[in-house]
Amino acid sequence: MRIKEHISKKIVCLFVIALLLILGSCREETSNQEQTTVKIGHLPAAQGLPLYLALEKGYFEEQGITVEVVSFDSPNLLVQALVAGQIDFGAPSTAAGITAIAEAVNPGQLKIFAVGGSTTEGVDKINDMLIVGINSTLTSIEDLKGKKVGILPSIQWRTIATHIFAQHGLSTETDLLLVELAGSLQVQALASGQVDALLTIEPMGTIGEMKGISRELVHAPVEEFLADPFYGGAGVLRTEFAEQNPETTKKILSVFAQAIDEINANPEEARVYLTKYTPLSEDIANELPFVEFKMYNDFTEEDITALQTFFDIFWEYEVITKQVNVRDIVYSE
Repeated sequence: MRIKEHISKKIVCLFVIALLLILGSCREETSNQEQTTVKIGHLPAAQGLPLYLALEKGYFEEQGITVEVVSFDSPNLLVQALVAGQIDFGAPSTAAGITAIAEAVNPGQLKIFAVGGSTTEGVDKINDMLIVGINSTLTSIEDLKGKKVGILPSIQWRTIATHIFAQHGLSTETDLLLVELAGSLQVQALASGQVDALLTIEPMGTIGEMKGISRELVHAPVEEFLADPFYGGAGVLRTEFAEQNPETTKKILSVFAQAIDEINANPEEARVYLTKYTPLSEDIANELPFVEFKMYNDFTEEDITALQTFFDIFWEYEVITKQVNVRDIVYSE
């Protein structure tokens, strides 16, 4: 009888151990399961095109990934959402300069995996301009002394403006007034005389020209007086997300790479996806200059140098207290 009881207890113990091992294995499998629903933030601008094309062509779904798209009106808020973990990725319309500022304050939290911008070396690839009213008598940057200049509402564009005007002996503290305006309000503000000029990006230049409101005072001011190429937009990911979800991250980056390859190969065909995700009408979208898109593994030394020159102005003008090394913030596998 005691032998039977001993055997029964042994069987029960073995069963409990086996059950615990199975449950432990299930718990481990569950804890190691990666996220397949991902939040991607964007500013509704031409630099977001890789995200729009990938969404419309179903490339994320093909990888088994569900995307929640989160739209932002402010470049600052988009980067803040990344740092706070409210979104996982930023489309290439994320402000590269603000990302660098976030790196200086919170090192290692964000990585740049792509860029979107403009260069004088490409054909029709300039996306920044200094414009004035169509009937303005202003003929040079120096003529802006005592005037009001509209910029996008972000520390990125305030610092860029400070740098450009300093090259022409103008202080943004004493010689002219910077007026922060959302992109959707800029052309209207120029037309009404609320500002005398706009240091801006596309599509504001094309809209102003097509409506007979504005003309260029300086073509490609950022490339001429700061960095060429100029990558104002960046694709950005949260480092913590990438570390916890390496396979999902790899799939998402492959989708962005596929989309960027398609856009670079057929930019005219890709324009159609802008109208659904931005306020652009089809006629304006068709007239926009192309955006220079690149993934991190295609960055050249020229690209790295241009980004470093751009990021250094935030240190030069004491927006940040230490220099950001571009190589520390660019994503690597």
